[in-house]
Amino acid sequence: MVKGEGCIKNAGDGLNVIFSLIDYGNYVRLSGRYARNYRNLMGRAFQGGVPADKLQKLKPGDVLFVQTLGSSTSWLIMYLTSSQVSHFASYIGGGKIIHATTNAGVVIEPIESLFDKDTRVLIAQLDWPDSARKEFVSNQMSLVGTPYGRSVVYLKAYQVLSGRDWSHFRWKFAADVILMLLILDMPALLTLHYPVVSWLIPIYLTIVGFHSLLWKIYPLKRNELTVKPNDMIATLMSSGAALIYDEDFMSKQVRDEIAMLQDYARRRSVNHSRR
Repeated sequence: MVKGEGCIKNAGDGLNVIFSLIDYGNYVRLSGRYARNYRNLMGRAFQGGVPADKLQKLKPGDVLFVQTLGSSTSWLIMYLTSSQVSHFASYIGGGKIIHATTNAGVVIEPIESLFDKDTRVLIAQLDWPDSARKEFVSNQMSLVGTPYGRSVVYLKAYQVLSGRDWSHFRWKFAADVILMLLILDMPALLTLHYPVVSWLIPIYLTIVGFHSLLWKIYPLKRNELTVKPNDMIATLMSSGAALIYDEDFMSKQVRDEIAMLQDYARRRSVNHSRR
C-alpha cells in the first residue's frame, strides 16, 4: 500500500551517479527494464487503464502492483529495492482502493485514480477464502488517516543506502555514494588542494559494516515503515496469487515479433538472391 513512494517528484535527483544514472536514464527513456515490452513482471501490466471485464474479476483483498513513470521518487524506490514496482494498493470492493499518499496519508480512492498514461497496473488475485479477505480489508481500513509523509520515503532510502536494511543493500549503492562525495570534493581539491568531504567515506563504510553486523543480530521488523514493494510481490506470489495482465498487449507483442521475424527473413532472402 506504499502509494506515497511514487508521489514526490524530485527527492532522488541527488543520487543519480554511475549505476543509478544509467538506470535513471533507462527510466526516463522507458528503455531497458522499464520498456513497455520488457519481459518482466510489469512488462505485462496494463497502462492507462484496466478493461471492464478485468475489473469485474476483482475481489476485496486483491492487490494492484503499480509502476509509476515520470517520478524520480518512484524510480528511486524501484532502484534501491531492485524492484519493478514503485508502490501497491489494496482493492476493498465497490470500485475503491486503499493506499497511502504523502499528502493525505492512507486514503480510500476510486480505482480509476491509478488509470493514466504514466501508470502501469498489474493485478494479483489472491487465493484466499472470503473470511481472510474480509479480515485483510478490515485491517487496511483501520489505517485510513494514518500519516505517511516525505520523512518515511527518506527514512527508507537511508535504511537501504546505509545497510541498515541489509536485505536490499547493494554495493553498487555504496559506489554511488562514494563517487558522489568525491565529486562534491572536487571544488575543494582544485581550490584548497585538500579534501573537505571525502573524509566522510571511511565513516560511511564503517556505518555500512556496522549495520551489516547489526542486521544479523537485530533485523528490521516488517511494517509500514520498512516494507518494500518487492517484499509484497514475493509474499503474494509464494502464496499462490494469480496475475491478471494485459493479454491484448501480449497478443499484439507476439504479432509484432512474428512480423519482425518475417520481415527479417524476407530481407535476408532478397539480399541472398542478389549475390
